[in-house]
Amino acid sequence: MIKVDRGPVPDFFVKYDTISKESSLRGESSYDFRRVWRNDYHLRPQLKHVLLKRFNRKCAYCESPVGENNNFHIEHFKPRSLYPSLTLSWDNLLLACNICGSMKSAEFPLDENREALLVDPCKDNPEDHFAYTRDGLIFGITEKGRITIEVLQLNRKNLVNIREVAMGSYVKILYTHNNSLKKITKKLKESPFSGIALFLMRIKNSNIVLDGPSLINERKQLKSETIWNEVISKVKIKSETIWNEVISKVKIKSETIWNEVISKVEIQNFKSIRETSINFNPLYEEENERVEMPILFLLGENGAGKSSILQALTVCLLGEEKVLSKTGITVDDILRKDGAPKKGFVKVYFEQGGSITLHFERGKGFRFEFVDRQKAPSVLLAYGAVRLARRAHESKFAFNIKEGVNIQGLFDPYFGLSNAKKFLLNLGDVDFNIVSEKILKPALSLSFEDSFKREKGQIFLVKESGEEIRYETLSSGYRVIIVLICDILKTTLEVFELDLEKQGFEKGAYLSTDKMKGVVMIDEIENHLHPRWKIEVMKTLRKVFPKMQFISSTHDPLCILNSYYGEVNVVEYIKPKNSDAQNSETIILGKESLPDHEGLSVQDILTSAFFGLLSTRADGMEEKMRRFYYLKSRNLYEGSDDFHELATLEKELKAYNFLGRNQRERLMLEAIDDYLEEQKRTANPEERAAKKAKLKALLKQIIKDK
Repeated sequence: MIKVDRGPVPDFFVKYDTISKESSLRGESSYDFRRVWRNDYHLRPQLKHVLLKRFNRKCAYCESPVGENNNFHIEHFKPRSLYPSLTLSWDNLLLACNICGSMKSAEFPLDENREALLVDPCKDNPEDHFAYTRDGLIFGITEKGRITIEVLQLNRKNLVNIREVAMGSYVKILYTHNNSLKKITKKLKESPFSGIALFLMRIKNSNIVLDGPSLINERKQLKSETIWNEVISKVKIKSETIWNEVISKVKIKSETIWNEVISKVEIQNFKSIRETSINFNPLYEEENERVEMPILFLLGENGAGKSSILQALTVCLLGEEKVLSKTGITVDDILRKDGAPKKGFVKVYFEQGGSITLHFERGKGFRFEFVDRQKAPSVLLAYGAVRLARRAHESKFAFNIKEGVNIQGLFDPYFGLSNAKKFLLNLGDVDFNIVSEKILKPALSLSFEDSFKREKGQIFLVKESGEEIRYETLSSGYRVIIVLICDILKTTLEVFELDLEKQGFEKGAYLSTDKMKGVVMIDEIENHLHPRWKIEVMKTLRKVFPKMQFISSTHDPLCILNSYYGEVNVVEYIKPKNSDAQNSETIILGKESLPDHEGLSVQDILTSAFFGLLSTRADGMEEKMRRFYYLKSRNLYEGSDDFHELATLEKELKAYNFLGRNQRERLMLEAIDDYLEEQKRTANPEERAAKKAKLKALLKQIIKDK
């Protein structure tokens, strides 16, 4: 990281910057800023063009080259979600790569004086906060530097490898170049990873004094490796700490933590699924910034394949044959039966690049293939539709498959969740206070004065009024949320406490769900929940675990009300007319085939392409309409029972205006309903598109003939 001069406000942006400053002083609502940012489609391209030039086409944080393949975004140093009035402030805009952006997300730590604990590359001098080792590792020489490295994950493996090469190149230039350093400084600043060059230049031309104790603390972050003697000779250490002793205690940050975002999955011959693929909503949309981790909802009727998709993702993300063997799952358990295929695969792609593929073949077993990555998620959880308390019973699953992995419930409905009460009782006092105050209270939308307490082996919710409610007598909605959160915490802490211990911290010292990362599958998330909790459950989980990626199936429109456009996919099982099961397909309707549901009512969602109901009335009208169109599609003999039934249904439906109020409306509704019925028997995308085009042409003709 280097200091960057952002330069003056561009002419086209002056009015926005002025509005932002004035509104910030007045404390105005965030609505207008976000609306302008989202809807002014000419603004962002202009800003990108200027920022690319001002930041020398480099990420302001890690200095990676950007500009190709849309791998960058306009970064708000102070997040829009926390500082909405600064959305259009020029002084708050940076250029950043998408990976640094996803690491930082909405995280913005402050000290006790409400000052930022992240290095601002346009305000601070990064040279005062960072230093480098021979092998390309960056470490903080101040608290602000260390926190910045931690939040942005600046010791990502690919960055370390590239910086190691850059270190060698810059040393050669700086220590052999005959020209003055002043002449080459400007050129170096424009180059990728030039923070290394500036660090070496300072060492070459002055004695750098680094605080010994601060470096000792860096054993939590850096790899054990000495830097060149020539560099060491220029550095003085405060106190009696010897440089080599400091470096020998420094270790690279644990590689166990998962920082990936799933972008796509492809499935072939897995259980009922012949072949399908799902695109996840990107972490960066058109405005190239999201506050929350993208999730995925799978909607569909029973038997459509939703659970199979969750299971396919889960076994693929296990990432190791040895771990998969502990589940007891065999190739015969998952290989599609219809058509007797010999092999199949599940392939998961990631937004940061690369993929994991699970190949399975009858007679040969399982094989994992990794592209541009070496590990699976450090935390992987998968919950089935039946989420009961865990009880002793026979199961082919090993109880502890792997630290950080808890997937048994998705495959074994009787496996159950861990005991939340026992988990809370076993926490230390500090950890219990953190979990109850910082996690459970916000998740349950409790008031500031409400609290949890432990007494004589019991857990109580103490209401503001003083009323004490024992855990067992809490509402089922409260207990379902508490049990799910505690189960996620219990499994996640197996990895994150272990990771903190390896770094030299005490247990619980940094217990924060803001740092917890992984993938969580939940089948039929609405089960056991009151309607209010169905609406809030995913919003709650996102709030409590902001870095976790949640993937869930549901039948309930209430569950998707708090999701974003593009986060809901419809799973349909298509069996062509007069065809056997071998030709059936599971298809996915994604963003391009579905309406924007944000702001829609539950009734609108039910009668849209998400659920496809013809009516939400409870008097059997849905079935009557389907029966009417079925009979109308047949050549009936006048006088037959079916003919009379059709006439009766037509009369009844007309009375309720379900068939339109006039001939034109009746023709339009009939055409639309015929189209919807045909779509249920058509899996081929080209055929579906052709039928849709035919419908549009027919509707256009009906309107024209009015």
